[in-house]
Amino acid sequence: MKRRAGLTLVEMMIVIMIIGIVSFGAVPFAEVAFVRLKEAELQNNLQKIRTAISQWRRDCEAAVIRQLGQTAMINIPDFRLYPPSILSLTQAKPFPVYDVASNPVITFYPRPYIDRVDEDPFIGNPTWLEWYASGTEVSLVSNGVVAQSGGIGVYDVSPATDTTIRRGFVTALDGTNYADW
Repeated sequence: MKRRAGLTLVEMMIVIMIIGIVSFGAVPFAEVAFVRLKEAELQNNLQKIRTAISQWRRDCEAAVIRQLGQTAMINIPDFRLYPPSILSLTQAKPFPVYDVASNPVITFYPRPYIDRVDEDPFIGNPTWLEWYASGTEVSLVSNGVVAQSGGIGVYDVSPATDTTIRRGFVTALDGTNYADW
């Protein structure tokens, strides 16, 4: 009796079942890898924006000291040295610096600190919360449009907290909230 080459139907079904079981176990690992990649991108984008805010603040303070001297810093509130919005980090527009009496004391000429406002990778567009140095006000900035009014001087940014905007991605793999990053 001659043996035929190839697989029988039973052997083929066993192979398909084994492939299904292996792929079913691999899906969670692929999802975790995908989320880790997005988290790394989110941390990188936050760091770029925060570094640009710090550079603006440092350069603005240096401009005040250069033009008016170190003693002038006593009359300028700290929140007046921060950028008005994260969008202003992309522009080279003159920025007036005000003293405690809200009088303009100098004009700061910033450089573009970033070429664009990077996106939140979980949302797919540049949507961030702006935290203001003048108080507890927060503004939601989405695609260059401020959705809520805020305070003066952006000193930090964080991811949006609304679960509908974030498409369910609220908690990181390590258990922390993305809004706390």
